[in-house]
Amino acid sequence: MSSGHQHGSPAWKAFWKIPLPHKVLIFGWKVANKSLATQDNKKRRGIEISSICKICGMEEESSMHALVRCYHARSLREAIREEWPLPTESFFLSLTPESLIVSTVSQDVDMGARVLLLLWRTWQVRNNITHETEKLSFAKSVGFLTKYWTELCSLRQSHRPFDS
Repeated sequence: MSSGHQHGSPAWKAFWKIPLPHKVLIFGWKVANKSLATQDNKKRRGIEISSICKICGMEEESSMHALVRCYHARSLREAIREEWPLPTESFFLSLTPESLIVSTVSQDVDMGARVLLLLWRTWQVRNNITHETEKLSFAKSVGFLTKYWTELCSLRQSHRPFDS
């Protein structure tokens, strides 16, 4: 799924049909293709000196670290589990970025969409923290995600496009 010539595969076709805004789907595509602006990608391109996570300082910041293993990502998942059913932590920890996206698609579409939205929000919050902009609490992120999900479901029921 991560190479360009496989974007016509059944998994990718299902992925692009997930009922989410294109900006979220493009984010998922970037995750699967390991093209997020993580510290390890920036170091590999000579933009950063260190690839260590700026949030926890515990390991290199890959996509999986930023979105799954970092304490900040885990804490956001714990918080949203109060509102949404999500796969177990062992599910998240056992996957690669590519398989995380494929696995969400192959499951229940709503579950996959919620997981993708959660990862997208995790990345947004991470960017806010690392770029020293507004600090977003877990409660604000949970509120944002639950409201956004409700609005998306409402749009889907009314058959209106998400990106208009």
